[in-house]
Amino acid sequence: MKEDIIAIWHETLKLLEHEMTLVAFNTWLRTITPYSDGDKLLLSVPNEFNKEIIENRYNALITNALKEVTSKDIPFEIVLSIEGVEDHIKKSLKHDSTEIKEYENLTLGIAVGKILGEIEVLKKGIDEMSKSINRIEEQFDQVENFSKTGHE
Repeated sequence: MKEDIIAIWHETLKLLEHEMTLVAFNTWLRTITPYSDGDKLLLSVPNEFNKEIIENRYNALITNALKEVTSKDIPFEIVLSIEGVEDHIKKSLKHDSTEIKEYENLTLGIAVGKILGEIEVLKKGIDEMSKSINRIEEQFDQVENFSKTGHE
C-alpha cells in the first residue's frame, strides 16, 4: 500500500469533496496528510481539534470513500502531526538500509502528494478565473455592440 497511498488518498478526496460543503472539505479534510504504516493508513492532522472533528463527524464518510476507491476495507487511524507519525514509523523500522530507503521514498512521496494536491487547487482557481474573464469579455462585447448600434 505504501506506493499507492498518495493515489488512493487523492481519489478518496475527490469522492469526499462531493459529499460535503466546500468549506467543510477545505477546513477538515484538505488538511490531512496520508501515510502508510504497513497495511494501516495513518491520516495526519495538524491539531487535536481537527482530530476530534474528523473522528466524530467524518470517520464513516472516510471509511466508505476508501472502500469505494479500493474495493476493500482499509484500516485507518487519525493521528497528530507529521512529527508524531515520523516517530511512530522510525520506531517500527529496523536499522536495515533497505527499510530506511523505503522510509525516505515514502517521505518524498508524501511531499509529491501534497504538491499534486496544491496543483489541483490552483488548476481549479485558474479555471474559475478563466470563466470569469470570458464572462467579462462577453459583457464588454455586448456593451460595445450596444454602443455601436444604439448611437449610429
